[in-house]
Amino acid sequence: MTTETTSPPGAAHDILLAQAQEALAFERARADRAEAALEAERERAEAARAEAASLRALLGPGPGMTPAAAAAALGITAAALCRLEEQGRLMAGRSPGGHRRYAEADVRALQEELGTWTGMLLTAGQVAVMFRVDPKTVGRWASAGKLTRDPAGRRGYRESEVLALLRGAPEGGKA
Repeated sequence: MTTETTSPPGAAHDILLAQAQEALAFERARADRAEAALEAERERAEAARAEAASLRALLGPGPGMTPAAAAAALGITAAALCRLEEQGRLMAGRSPGGHRRYAEADVRALQEELGTWTGMLLTAGQVAVMFRVDPKTVGRWASAGKLTRDPAGRRGYRESEVLALLRGAPEGGKA
């Protein structure tokens, strides 16, 4: 008779039980990670809903003004409107489609602030010709506060302000 080395019948059962327990622990850990990811996604969705609600409150009951409409109302270009937004002087919300929208109240307030600036603007070169000075001198005057650059981000100086300075300039074209 040959002697075979076999494990006792209970040992195979113990090995299978241990393997099943390992697989169960792995699946539980995987389910926990999936549940944590789902919870994080729920929190992100809730934050997005809250942000959308605050933007809806900001924009009011209407859909808000498009960038083109806001720029036209302010008398500036769309690029200048973006600069105002970057400077923090105007806040844009988003439509459900992701497009920028501006609250009409904010645009009206900015209209009042920029209201005197919607007239004719003169470049530094044009002002320099009027005063018979170098354009760099016009820049220095602006830095010194004698002239004010357009706050809407457009390049130039308000014509009425330049003319007032020109009328008050001493003879010889020096300001």
